[in-house]
Amino acid sequence: MRFALALTASLGALTLASGAGGMPAARTLCTGTVTGPVAGDLVVPQGASCNASGAVVQRRVRVRRDATLTASGSFSAGRGIDVARGATLQVIGTQFSIGGHVVAQGAKKVALVREPLVGSNGTVGGSVTLLKTADVSVLSLTIGGKVLVRGGGGEGVEVGASRIFKSLEVIRARMLHPQHPRVFSIHSNMVSRHVRVLDNNATGAISPLFIGGNKLLKGSLTCRRNVPTPVNSGPGGTEPNVVLHGAKRGQCASL
Repeated sequence: MRFALALTASLGALTLASGAGGMPAARTLCTGTVTGPVAGDLVVPQGASCNASGAVVQRRVRVRRDATLTASGSFSAGRGIDVARGATLQVIGTQFSIGGHVVAQGAKKVALVREPLVGSNGTVGGSVTLLKTADVSVLSLTIGGKVLVRGGGGEGVEVGASRIFKSLEVIRARMLHPQHPRVFSIHSNMVSRHVRVLDNNATGAISPLFIGGNKLLKGSLTCRRNVPTPVNSGPGGTEPNVVLHGAKRGQCASL
């Protein structure tokens, strides 16, 4: 009898624990359009497309393999965004915030772009890590962590006009024969720590690899083994990089 009572009490405690916090968070599947408050995670299933303009996601956004998530105007992801292989994430708007990290692995495209209008806002609370992502655009944002672009870049790389509170690294991107030639450019960023541009090949870009107008507050600007050699001049003139408490090294020593 005592054993039965103890077992009943244990099962009751387990049930309460599951109800309090052991159950998985709610999730919303999107295969068309979603807007307004979204409790829990927002998931775009494999191969599906989702327009999330105006959505306010409480937790994390997950864009599954070969899926597409687009958002314009306003958008919010409270816990960050995961982008799977072959997937597309395109957030272009005037009011959007991403509370955690943005992580992509083998994605087709990641575009995080704040439209630079009066009163607009675009923030990423964590880091932006884009690994083997073919098409990269990170523009006019405030980023609380670092930006890392490693590999990929076949359809273009542009990281520009952003405030980055940690480091910026673009490493081993290959833009050789893109279907739609675009720029390979790291420009006009304010970076708290170092900037490293290493082992990239931008021979398929519409213009030489551009590294100009960046301002580094505490780190060094290092460029090595890039093809072609980076430049900081273009149709708009020369845009020197400013390094306040570090050095310019390698191919960027004179930029």
